[in-house]
Amino acid sequence: MNALPSHPEDAAESALVHVLTSPWSDSTIGYRVGGFNPGPNVLVECHDPDASLVYERLLRLPTLAWMRGTLSLVFREVIEREGLEECVAELIGSKPDELVSLPRDLDGKQHTETAIEGYWTVLRACKALGMIEGRGVQRPAVEIGKS
Repeated sequence: MNALPSHPEDAAESALVHVLTSPWSDSTIGYRVGGFNPGPNVLVECHDPDASLVYERLLRLPTLAWMRGTLSLVFREVIEREGLEECVAELIGSKPDELVSLPRDLDGKQHTETAIEGYWTVLRACKALGMIEGRGVQRPAVEIGKS
């Protein structure tokens, strides 16, 4: 059974889930999941609220506790303000093995759909690096006639 919290506000109570706070302003700037088992370090940068929605979906994975490595979701606004190298040094501590940049839909009505696609993008990256088994994680569908 997975002992991870189902809500971001409960994340501080879990050893496998960390809410990242800014050393510059004490505000929430992202989330870190995993780190219990050795493995790759993935940095995902995404605009909030999309990042929070992706994080909430990840917390629902029953096998998240078995993930190898560390997955960090950092708000793009912080990276743009502080710089990528500064964020990596302060928040993650080591160079990420993979950097995943999730798109932003400027239409606020589309945040849920954007978060769902972001969730699957993150899972595909984790599967490719061997962080998760990935049964059920499919490659994106390719439409005929499109590259």
